[in-house]
Amino acid sequence: MHLRGKVSYLGILVGILVAISCIYIDISKNSFYLVTANHEIVGIVKGSKALNEVLDSIKKTDGEAFLKFLSYKKVKPTRNFISQRELEKNIREKLSLKSKVYSIRINGEEVVKVRNYEDYKNIIEGLKKYYYPKVGGNIKVLSYNIKEKIDVVEILDYYKNTVDVDDAIQKIVDGKMIVSEYEVKEGDTIWNIALDNDVSIEDIRLVNPELNIDKIKIGQKIKIVKKKPYVNVEIVAMVSSSECIPYDTKKIIDKNLKKGIQKVKEKGQNGVAYVEKKIVVLNDDVVEEDIVLNKIVKQPKDEVLVLGAKKDLYVAFNGFIRPSRGVVTSRFGYRWGRMHEGVDIAASTGTPIYAAASGRVIFAGWKSGYGKCVIINHGNGYQTVYGHASRIYVRSGQYINKGERIAAVGSTGRSTGPHLHFEVRKNGIPQNPLKYIK
Repeated sequence: MHLRGKVSYLGILVGILVAISCIYIDISKNSFYLVTANHEIVGIVKGSKALNEVLDSIKKTDGEAFLKFLSYKKVKPTRNFISQRELEKNIREKLSLKSKVYSIRINGEEVVKVRNYEDYKNIIEGLKKYYYPKVGGNIKVLSYNIKEKIDVVEILDYYKNTVDVDDAIQKIVDGKMIVSEYEVKEGDTIWNIALDNDVSIEDIRLVNPELNIDKIKIGQKIKIVKKKPYVNVEIVAMVSSSECIPYDTKKIIDKNLKKGIQKVKEKGQNGVAYVEKKIVVLNDDVVEEDIVLNKIVKQPKDEVLVLGAKKDLYVAFNGFIRPSRGVVTSRFGYRWGRMHEGVDIAASTGTPIYAAASGRVIFAGWKSGYGKCVIINHGNGYQTVYGHASRIYVRSGQYINKGERIAAVGSTGRSTGPHLHFEVRKNGIPQNPLKYIK
C-alpha cells in the first residue's frame, strides 16, 4: 500500500507540472509586448515567439549592436497589435536598417526597387494604363502584352533606395540613355543627322556643347544620346466610332464673274460613317490598323462653288506652289526601311505655311504621327497634307486660295526638329511632291 501511494503522488505531481507548463506556453503565446526603437513606440506584437524571431532577424542581418536601441515590455492584451512582419518593417525603418524590398528586373537588369509586392503589381497595371490607346471612339482592349521579361526578387536594401509606383512607371517608360558616336560624311547636314538617328537638333546641341551645328565637317565625330524604353507594351484593341466623310466641292466656272470672285451656289454637308477597326498599338504608336466594318450612315452632299473665270482652277502637273520657304532635308521614298510619303522642308518654328493650291480644307487638327496637321482637297483627285505645324490658322470646311497662309512650321507629333512635312496625294496614292511644286 505504501508503494502504491508514492506512485499515485508522483503521478499527481507530474500532472501538475505538465499543466503548469501548458499554462506557461499558453501565456507565452498570448502575451503582448510593446516595442520601442530609439525610445519611440514602433508597435505592439502578440507572442514572445514573434518578438524573438524579429530580434533574431535583425541580429542576423545587421549585427547584435543594433539590439541595444530596442526595448520591450509586457502589456495588457489589446486588439491594437501588429503582425511580426509589420513590426520588423517598422523597426528597420526607424533604425535606418536594410529592409525587405522588391527588385524589379527587366530582361535580367535591375531597373527599380519598391517597398512591397503590391507596388510591383500596381506598376505592371500602371504600364498598361500608361499606353492605353489614345485614339477617339469607343475602345475595347483585346489583349495587353509586355514583350520584355519582367521578374521581381525580394532582397534586403534601404528604403531610401526605393521609389513609389508613379516614379517607377515613369523611369521604366523613360528608359535608359544610349550613347553612340556619329562620324560626319560628305553631304551630311545637322538636320539629316538628327533625322537618321531619331533625335532632335537641340539634343545634339546639348550633348555636344563645343559643336558649331551650322559648320560641321567631314570626319567630325558627333556624340548621339537618346533614350531607349525598358519595355515595349503591345495593345490590341477594337475601336468603333462615327467618322466624318468630308464633302467634295464641285466647281463651276462663270466667265461673267470678275476674276477671283467665288460664290457658294449650294452648301455642302459632311457625311457620317460608322467604322469598326482593329488596331495594334506599340507603346504610343498605332502600328497596324485593319478596318473591320465601314458602314455609311449618311452620304455627304457636294458643295457647288461658282468661280470667276480663272485659268488655274484645277490642279495639274506643276500646278502647285512651294508651301513654305526652307531647305528640303528629306525626300520622297524609302527611309529607315519604311516609305517616306512626302518631303521635309526644314525651317524655323513659326515660318508661314501656304496652301500649295486652292481647295477645301477637309482636316485641321491633331493627327497621329503628323501632330498639328492640315489636309486640303483640291478636286480632280488631288489632296495635299501639311504636318508637324506649331499653329493652324484654318478650319475644316473652309475654302482656301492658292498661296493663302494656313499654318506655321513647328515640331509637333513624331518630329525630330522644326520642319514642314508636305505630301501630295492623287486618288489617295502618295506622289513625289518635287514633281509638282515649282
